[in-house]
Amino acid sequence: MTKQSFGKLPEGQEVDLYTLKSDKLEAQISAYGAAIIVLRTPDCKGNWEDIIVGPQDLASHVANHRSKGPIFFGVTVGRYANRIAHAEFSLDGKNYTLAKNDGNNSLHGGPGGFHNVVWQSEPVADGVAFRYVSKEGE
Repeated sequence: MTKQSFGKLPEGQEVDLYTLKSDKLEAQISAYGAAIIVLRTPDCKGNWEDIIVGPQDLASHVANHRSKGPIFFGVTVGRYANRIAHAEFSLDGKNYTLAKNDGNNSLHGGPGGFHNVVWQSEPVADGVAFRYVSKEGE
């Protein structure tokens, strides 16, 4: 496993990129969105090919994730997966309004979802661990 810089967000925050490799698989995972950027595996002829669809540079991921209609290639989604209709819900008798990022709906956590944050990351035995603590009301 190796760690390198994937670049900086427009706000200046550094983003790490981890590469994990075995004789059968190579994965590159970004701390931004805890996203799989590259997943290479050998084909039937032994040629290594990337089987992930999506951008492979940080600037393209940021532009996509902050757009009005993001595509969620390889990212960790949340606080929920799928859509919340009309970007609102009720919990214990209290109504909540969410940001809209899918027409009139809130999709995969909205614009402030897990795909759009830099996760804390650290190497662990045979891999990397990602952590993100979501603040109350976030």
